[in-house]
Amino acid sequence: MRHVTHDLGNIRSFCGGSALLPLPIDILSLEEKIQIIKLLQSQGATIQELNTVRQSMSQLKNGGLARISKAKTVSKRCCDLAIFSIKQIDNIIVGSNRIALEAAARLCLQSSAYVPFIMTTCLQGEAREVGCRIVELIKANSSHLFYNDNIASLFTDKQTFDAFQIFRKEHKRYCLLLGGETTVVMKNEIGKGGRCQELALAAALSIDSSNEDDTSLLILAAGSDGIDGPTDAAGAFAFNGMITNQDDIQQAYASLDKHDVYTYLNEINNGENLLKIGHTSTNVMDIIIVLVENKEK
Repeated sequence: MRHVTHDLGNIRSFCGGSALLPLPIDILSLEEKIQIIKLLQSQGATIQELNTVRQSMSQLKNGGLARISKAKTVSKRCCDLAIFSIKQIDNIIVGSNRIALEAAARLCLQSSAYVPFIMTTCLQGEAREVGCRIVELIKANSSHLFYNDNIASLFTDKQTFDAFQIFRKEHKRYCLLLGGETTVVMKNEIGKGGRCQELALAAALSIDSSNEDDTSLLILAAGSDGIDGPTDAAGAFAFNGMITNQDDIQQAYASLDKHDVYTYLNEINNGENLLKIGHTSTNVMDIIIVLVENKEK
């Protein structure tokens, strides 16, 4: 009997499989497991760190289900003995962040409006800092960019960064695609929002902090599951001229400090800077789309 089992980590990312089939280790209850993960998330743990802890608390993750399935089992009919051997296990990735970004790149090419470039599928870091870094990267002169830690967080590797430096010189209009999961370190005062919304708002503030208007930017940061934090929004947009009034700027920074970005974005522009699409029935981490148009080239 040939048994094919799917990689649980990627099934979880695609359709929430492991969330639908939890089995904590014997010394933990499911509620205790959930609380541990929530505590780590509030302290800014990366998705890699979270998954490492999740694996240690589960009997099914990290190949646990495959190991369990190898055990000898006895059928309900006491006279029938069924022995199952998993001599060969195939891990089949049916959905991933890379697959999603590649699909987005194909759609971009079909539109003929922007040339796509995939920067990374391993994006991480404090959400508001990442939002600023993306804008700073695009606005910076190529000759002034060096591959340091901040730049490295936006690219798969230095080879990808070097390719981007050539790419941006060759194209006036292009679409940057990034995937992964940023983090938010929660402070004492906590409002309502999510990491994608914080990334987008920080990016919007960074866009408008400069008087330069030779580069047009439109950024979307969104969770592929349609939900960003404990809100009904998948994420948010950022673009030139989004926040220019001094009072609005002050309120925006205050909402970032209080992690109350959803409240702020829902109140300005009739909430249209938020992306609300509902549950998508899939989850391959977050996706950031950046449309860039250089007016002078």
